[in-house]
Amino acid sequence: MPSPSHPIGPYERRAAHVRPWDARALAVAAEVISIIAAARPDLRVEHIGSTSVPGLPGKGIVDLGTEADAAEIPAVTAAMRDLGFGPQPGPNPWPPTRPMHVGSVIHDGDEFRIHFHVHPRGTGDLAKDLRFRDALRADPALVEGYARIKRGIVEKAGGPLDGVIYQAEKGGWILEVYDRLGIERPANAGGGGPTGEAEPTAPEFDRQGRVKVVDAGMSAHIRSAGTDDVMELARLRWDMQTEEEPSAESYATFVVRFRPFAEAALRSTSWRVWVAEADASLVGNLWLQLVPRVPRPGAGSSPLGYLTNVFVAQAHRNSGLGSRLLDHVVDWSRKHPTSVVVVWPSDEAIQWYRRAGFAPSEALQRSFHDD
Repeated sequence: MPSPSHPIGPYERRAAHVRPWDARALAVAAEVISIIAAARPDLRVEHIGSTSVPGLPGKGIVDLGTEADAAEIPAVTAAMRDLGFGPQPGPNPWPPTRPMHVGSVIHDGDEFRIHFHVHPRGTGDLAKDLRFRDALRADPALVEGYARIKRGIVEKAGGPLDGVIYQAEKGGWILEVYDRLGIERPANAGGGGPTGEAEPTAPEFDRQGRVKVVDAGMSAHIRSAGTDDVMELARLRWDMQTEEEPSAESYATFVVRFRPFAEAALRSTSWRVWVAEADASLVGNLWLQLVPRVPRPGAGSSPLGYLTNVFVAQAHRNSGLGSRLLDHVVDWSRKHPTSVVVVWPSDEAIQWYRRAGFAPSEALQRSFHDD
């Protein structure tokens, strides 16, 4: 709970709802700005995002933004922690050099969540947010168009949806407006959109962007994945593919592509997905696609198994967890007649698969697309 020494309360992640604009958000913004000013009077804090535009529906989060010299940002972060703000969780959070602090306040008996963005001075990013905000304030038709986009996203989803999906779905419209207004598109180096409405979405990550876990491999529970795991499966896939080389695609855009594929796969009988879970977070996964074979007269036609997307979070490697996941595939394939399981391993993983009984084959292949 907030206290005189820590006036900012804790932050709770929730699914994205689109709510009518609440005029009380203006008073909340002014209240939080005054709290920040008492700790850092040198900061000029602005109310940005949807709650800053009268009549614009949105998630109801009060977004604030400021600029600070790059060398001062660590001190600003420390001051915000003293007030009660917490760090932004998520698979693609803004970096410490451009942080988003999160918290909440109670106003008029209701909780209002807060996102406080601190931009390095000279980037021009806060100015872009302000130009977009001011354009919305001055143009009722633009407000109605934005509201229509937001309502359509939620209606398409059939109700509340993950904030990453919500942000990505509306991002294209926002960038079109930026282009019309002559605003330079944001670099989007972290986990937010051009309106300053980044949404925390996942457990805490380390400096390389990988999920922080402290338990070793044997403490992780292995189970079959379900559609409720899709967002964490997306995060594992992202970690696997960006571990050595960053992606030009944003995490939010990737999730929009990944989610329908994964949901369809998990609902089908063609895929089996096993996950390793520790402290209510997924720390590993392995996917097996079952490929049916054309029936032959007088012979069985057990499916082929294609093993792919084998990944264990760095903190759990060399603990036996990967081998435990692979054992589940081998055991399942024995019990559910599978003709053969094939895998295209990296050079580093060949010996690991050999120890599990995999061996080279005489199969031929021809590549057509390098993706």
